[in-house]
Amino acid sequence: MDVFRAEVSPQMSAENERLTLYFRDRERVLAELDDSANEMMQLEERLQIVDEEIATNRALLKRDLELKRAKEKADAIAQEKELSQKLKASASEKLARGKKLTFDEFRVTLGDDDGDDGESLK
Repeated sequence: MDVFRAEVSPQMSAENERLTLYFRDRERVLAELDDSANEMMQLEERLQIVDEEIATNRALLKRDLELKRAKEKADAIAQEKELSQKLKASASEKLARGKKLTFDEFRVTLGDDDGDDGESLK
């Protein structure tokens, strides 16, 4: 029996040590997996927040672009109206002095200043 213990006991101790290391490593790996899973959940939450911020910023950008286009259109209409009024005043002054008018000047003095290039005359 002593021979058995002398031969088997070191093998058993070595096997016991190997299993102990295995279980420690297993626990360490499981803890790392839990940490990684928690990190992934946090990253997914952050990603969702960032996605929502991107969507909000896109909506704001779209709104700002629409407002800018509307303002540019309104400015262009106002500028066109101002130029039309200046042309009308110039044409009226020219007519008052007895000078000849161009077709556009004549049309403006008649009140056809809707800017449709003579479409209403047809």
